[in-house]
Amino acid sequence: MSGREIESRSLALPRIRADVKRRMDRATAVHVADQVAARLPDLPGRRIAHDPTARADVLELLDAVGLLPHPLGARMPTTALPTTDIADTAEKAAKILKTNGLHQGYLYDEEQAKTGLPLSKCRVDLVGAVNIAVFGKPRWPAEEHAGSPLAQAVVLAVEETVKKPVPAWNDETGRTVEEVIEVLEATAVRLWETA
Repeated sequence: MSGREIESRSLALPRIRADVKRRMDRATAVHVADQVAARLPDLPGRRIAHDPTARADVLELLDAVGLLPHPLGARMPTTALPTTDIADTAEKAAKILKTNGLHQGYLYDEEQAKTGLPLSKCRVDLVGAVNIAVFGKPRWPAEEHAGSPLAQAVVLAVEETVKKPVPAWNDETGRTVEEVIEVLEATAVRLWETA
């Protein structure tokens, strides 16, 4: 061993207290969020969750600290609503996807909307389908800019199924409409069984 090398087993690092680690993790997450905002200044906040250039791990980090500006940002628990309402809405969203088709990158296919097709008939992502099931359109109403407890509860229940933020999961390369429908239906079945 040369003088510049340190033998790893002789290096003792102090343990970091849990509360200090949480503060450090949050500070890191805030820094990452600032960096994302600096690199994507023209990206409206609510669209970051649907931006295909935003990596899933960045989305997960921002979501974990409550900084992800998408309908899940408010993080409402699924226990606040009857499980049957959440399951029913998940089933409705699956039917909407069967009819409309899957879109990736945003709540709905903006190109289809530009042709005059009603938003409720455009291809949608999973969150857009849930929004149609709840609001009748893929965008959440301006007066409920953070979404709704029911729409958020459905998306959170789906997150429990897929084990990652829904927008990132929906927008993974190769994701099919059949997979999204299957996850919505599996989530509904799980919820019906616990109701």
